Amino acid sequence: MDHLVVDVHAHLWAAEVETMARTLPGHAERIALDLRRLGPLSAKTAADRFVNELPLLVDVNRRLAAMTAAGVDVQVVSVTPTQYHHWITDPGAARDLARLTHEAVAGHCVRRSG
Repeated sequence: MDHLVVDVHAHLWAAEVETMARTLPGHAERIALDLRRLGPLSAKTAADRFVNELPLLVDVNRRLAAMTAAGVDVQVVSVTPTQYHHWITDPGAARDLARLTHEAVAGHCVRRSG
């Protein structure tokens, strides 16, 4: 191989991160604020796009197939920006969620069938 094609901006969806975030104080308020900021049409567009793109965000084999089709050898991945949860103010909860986020990304990166 003469060169390596690296995609330095790719995302994944970590369901376990959302499950934990939903239990934290301030989550419902943050969702309500985001919906007010987006407005109903933009929120619906974003939700529809998320549903359409979810398979590529969670299924490693689909991701790898899409990368191959695009000629990408390697991706640098992180959770989607909506999963950064920068609104958390409790240091212990922020630490626990950050740890879970990193574990989810690492788990995604090692998953692959056949």
